[in-house]
Amino acid sequence: MKEIETMWKNRARSIISISFFSGVLMLVNPGALVYSGDSVVLGQSAQEMARVYSGDEWPTLAEAAFDVSSTVSQYLRITEIHYHPSSPSDSEIAAGFDDQDEFEFIELMNTSEELTLDLSNVQFVDGIEFEFSADDAPSLEPQEYLLLVYNKSAFEFRYGEGYAVYGEYSGHLSNGGEKIGLADADGNTILEFEYDDADPWPEEPDGDGPSLQVIDVNGDYDDPTNWRASAEIDGDPALASEPSTFIDVWGIY
Repeated sequence: MKEIETMWKNRARSIISISFFSGVLMLVNPGALVYSGDSVVLGQSAQEMARVYSGDEWPTLAEAAFDVSSTVSQYLRITEIHYHPSSPSDSEIAAGFDDQDEFEFIELMNTSEELTLDLSNVQFVDGIEFEFSADDAPSLEPQEYLLLVYNKSAFEFRYGEGYAVYGEYSGHLSNGGEKIGLADADGNTILEFEYDDADPWPEEPDGDGPSLQVIDVNGDYDDPTNWRASAEIDGDPALASEPSTFIDVWGIY
């Protein structure tokens, strides 16, 4: 007879509790998942505790911490920068959006095809000011995008609703180019590069309408040939893939 009890904990929250007795699920946490024998994929940093009941006693819990910040560093990428939007239209000015910088945005992407990324405490350390709070940071699904904007109301007036807007940042992207720095929860660099508005960098994104888009997310972000002007005027910000784009990978709220 063997009983296995496994618990995954994220910070102070209990995520999963699973118990087996001779292969039969017994007296489990209502939120438990049935373990199929496959690897457990963690979408966020977690602490695992496990023990095996054998005979008539429980041994000491085996415990291990798993840090997925390196996964965030590996797969989170900036894919589009709208640093110098076109001038506001008459209707935008009439609506109170008379500064072209109000229409700025940055697009980020989870480039993994399998892993969900926990963005807790990921932050910009150069360029704009923004940090994903540990309390309500999104889990970014594989191949999914999100947008950070300077002014959500201005953005939605120009582009409409239904886009993958997550939040508003402070500060402005420099129209003449600047260093952008993105770091994970431990302060490790995810991306650090400097864009420019002059040749050999694409010049059309400098106020003529297009945004600046990366070509190869695994390429050199400091290489101007790895960037292009968007084909679309006002850039090509990502639409929300679903009404609720971001979900907790464990479904615990």
